[in-house]
Amino acid sequence: MNDLFVKFTMAELKRLSVKYSYSSIPQKIKDKHATEFMRLYDRLEECLKNGDRQGRQAILEEFEKYFITVAREAKKEGVLR
Repeated sequence: MNDLFVKFTMAELKRLSVKYSYSSIPQKIKDKHATEFMRLYDRLEECLKNGDRQGRQAILEEFEKYFITVAREAKKEGVLR
């Protein structure tokens, strides 16, 4: 596993979480979607182990959709602008 590849991927994941204010979302909303988060994270980890750049990119795109979904739910509940 290339350390730079892993660092870049984790930085991209962090960028997405900041972009969608993930840390501001209440835990109860995150908990509803925990299974999906873990499924994506496990797949991302597997791609990183295998050095699969295309798979990595596809999973990061799925993570973005996940963050959007969670942020929308938080906005509906009035806890996120």
